[in-house]
Amino acid sequence: MSKPRSTPPTASRPRFCHRIEPTLIGATVASHYRAATEIGGDYFDFLPQPTGEIGIAFGDVSGHGLTSGIVMAMAKSALLVQVGYDSSPRAVMNVLNDIVMRTAPKRMLMTFFFGVLDPQTQTLRFSSAGHLDPYVFRASSGKLETLSSWGFPLGVKRREPFREHSVDFAAGDRLVLYSDGLIECIDDDGEPYGFDRFEHTIMHAGHLSAEEIKKTVLNSVRKFTRNRPPEDDQTLVVVSFDGAVSEPLQPPVLAAYSEHVN
Repeated sequence: MSKPRSTPPTASRPRFCHRIEPTLIGATVASHYRAATEIGGDYFDFLPQPTGEIGIAFGDVSGHGLTSGIVMAMAKSALLVQVGYDSSPRAVMNVLNDIVMRTAPKRMLMTFFFGVLDPQTQTLRFSSAGHLDPYVFRASSGKLETLSSWGFPLGVKRREPFREHSVDFAAGDRLVLYSDGLIECIDDDGEPYGFDRFEHTIMHAGHLSAEEIKKTVLNSVRKFTRNRPPEDDQTLVVVSFDGAVSEPLQPPVLAAYSEHVN
């Protein structure tokens, strides 16, 4: 008798990520998550605020497996509580760093990006703890910018405070957040996809919608790797901006569930 086939790890459903993007006025969101193992180390979330703003969280804990999953779960729980109290990026980072310092094993670190997007003014306030710099495609010039916010990963004893930055978007601009699983995926010869290919793909797809940019990037990665199973989690979030709005906004609409690690 043949044994029932089990679902491969790479096909497992995201466990730390919202499956449905928020519905915003003035902006559109598209996202993708693919885990390399049953319990992934990447995390992203959309956190609606009563003000109509929305928090965008993006994290990557070192390693894989149960320990990494537990650390990420605790960080996520702390994030949800903190955002309800004070959602300023700097405050969020301070709380998360304290949680990781107290719960993670030695040498286990977490990179993290947290931003608060105001769809009405098309402004993003953000802070980063060692996470890869997001890209901004500027429609007016057709060029890419990076949102640099240098900082140590979470879990490192702070020597300087987190920095909070702000960036404005115009109609047609695109924001791209990603994890290193996309940059470091390799082809059959062991060559990584790399930042140059990633930037080139975004540049040439920058005029497309958020969903189309997401599909273009993923198709480029799959073609390069010839569908090799990923060795690290792959996460991608694209936000397209349609222009500022004048009327007051209601809180963003978001699916009322977020899957959790079993």
